[in-house]
Amino acid sequence: MDNLIGLQNYDMNFQKITAKKEDGPIKIRVLEQVIEKMAMELTEGDQQIQDLKLSRRQYEQDIASLQSQIQKSNEKIANIKSNKEYEAVLKEIDTFKNDATLQENKVLEILLKIETLEEKHEKDKEILNQKKLTFQKDQKLIQLEIQTLDKEIALLLKDRKLLRQEIDPLLLKKYDSLREHKGGLALTPVIKGICQVCRMGIPPQKFNELLAGKELMSCPHCMRLMYLGEDNSPEK
Repeated sequence: MDNLIGLQNYDMNFQKITAKKEDGPIKIRVLEQVIEKMAMELTEGDQQIQDLKLSRRQYEQDIASLQSQIQKSNEKIANIKSNKEYEAVLKEIDTFKNDATLQENKVLEILLKIETLEEKHEKDKEILNQKKLTFQKDQKLIQLEIQTLDKEIALLLKDRKLLRQEIDPLLLKKYDSLREHKGGLALTPVIKGICQVCRMGIPPQKFNELLAGKELMSCPHCMRLMYLGEDNSPEK
């Protein structure tokens, strides 16, 4: 039974170490996804700035066109011969000026947006660079941890193999079968007459037989192999 308990401890440790090792690549991928998302947002922000600059240039071209129209309308005034034509040209100039003012206001709005976005863009770039540096450090630490865990696993498997060789093959087969079908736990300690895995009480007669220690016994409820827990020591 001592060998079986030792084997189960090896197997449980192996599960823990393997799970911890598998967490490493997951952590790295999560960090990568954070950086990828930030980089994507940075690219989108840069594209937004470029789009605004393009719009600003378009508005500036429209303003230049309107100013050219105003100049041409002003040149017409010298050749006007009637008040009606004069008023029509003045109205035309006012329309051009109003349109130009609207376009100029839009340019100012765009310039403010560009300034705000560029400030944010620079801050986000700095944050991303810091994240990349942190990622590189974390990645190295995780990779070192994985290497250490690989060494632990190798030693664990070596010792486990030696221990399995000391256990009766039929008992080993029963242990492996129980472990496969019982969530990785083939053995259960019994403390104060209670199975510590399924938490069910052991009938008094079976518990007395377990105390006698003449043969291996299974829990009548969960069917795992039973052994006496610490509270059942002879001193207690």
